[in-house]
Amino acid sequence: MKRLMILCFLCFIFVVSFSADDGNKIYIGLSYPAFFDDEIEFGKGFELAIETINHSGGIKGRELEAVFIDDEAAVAEGMKVAHAFIQDKRILTVIGHFNSRVAVVTSKIYNDAKMPFIAPCSTAPDLMREDYTTVFRTIPDDKRVMAYLLNFLKGEGYEKIAVYYADDDFGKGVVKSVEDSADVLGLEVVDRTTVINSANIERVLSRWNALDAEVLVVAETYEWVKDIIKEIKKRNPKLLVVGTSSLDFPEYISYLGEYAEGTIIPTHYELNKSTKLNMDFVEAFQEKYHSDPDMYAAIAYDTLMLFKEAAENTSALTKEQIVKALGEIRDKKCVTGTLSCENGEFIGDNILLKMVINGEFVFVENIRSSDTY
Repeated sequence: MKRLMILCFLCFIFVVSFSADDGNKIYIGLSYPAFFDDEIEFGKGFELAIETINHSGGIKGRELEAVFIDDEAAVAEGMKVAHAFIQDKRILTVIGHFNSRVAVVTSKIYNDAKMPFIAPCSTAPDLMREDYTTVFRTIPDDKRVMAYLLNFLKGEGYEKIAVYYADDDFGKGVVKSVEDSADVLGLEVVDRTTVINSANIERVLSRWNALDAEVLVVAETYEWVKDIIKEIKKRNPKLLVVGTSSLDFPEYISYLGEYAEGTIIPTHYELNKSTKLNMDFVEAFQEKYHSDPDMYAAIAYDTLMLFKEAAENTSALTKEQIVKALGEIRDKKCVTGTLSCENGEFIGDNILLKMVINGEFVFVENIRSSDTY
């Protein structure tokens, strides 16, 4: 990965040569799977945020720099990364670990070491625990998102739900969130499965048909599930496929083609949102990268801006002061919405649903009053 202001270390053991001005910089740790740079705009969102912060005078007059280590989307590698950041005395805060299975494990390591940790993309409810004091999250968790999604489905008359989920912290968190919301709303979860492949897909679909399943909730990352969704829709085009924001990848429609039609995906960013903050962000992103930012770029950008807000409101740039200041953020205007910290969770008006209609994503809020679906 080549990133302005990001030092990339692709292995656990690394050597850093200190320059004369290192004492004047603020360092954060940044970790996520580097291969995502070929698929989403996550890294570009961080890069643009760092550039924007430094061009506007930095933080308390000091330049911000990120030390990047690839966690390879693996728990073992993520644990090595966490220990490396903790041992690096320059690191003031760690941001990252895209995958919930990695973030849930590393969050305990950071909390035990009293290292501020901000998870921008881990949606597993189990990430946040009552005894944690240094762990934060800047994306809505699956419990809130599934409650929002199922409430919409109930309003549209759907009653019976099947769930296909990853057998990890993320997938299990989604299943529990779906079940909890279904109980409250009077909906029925008729089936749950972690395995769909060419050998059993016909049996699974026959079972869902016998159970009158109307909706399939997919709780798996896009790369792992895109071909399975295509095969399911080929065989049962009437089954409504809905997902989590993990399906919100730029190529979803182009890859699935006609089989993407009708899919409903939660998202946490609206590209055409008419706030000045968002329009300035989009303009800067387009000017630098000659493309539109995706949801992951927006969340990454907001996460660093929340860190900046906290750091600028400390009496001293210490880990303890960062934790305190993050927890005190209220009604912060961000690209993705207006966010406030509540028990480590940044909560706001940033849950949206979008649906594939005629080969394009359309926000449900913009079509509910029409006869489009």
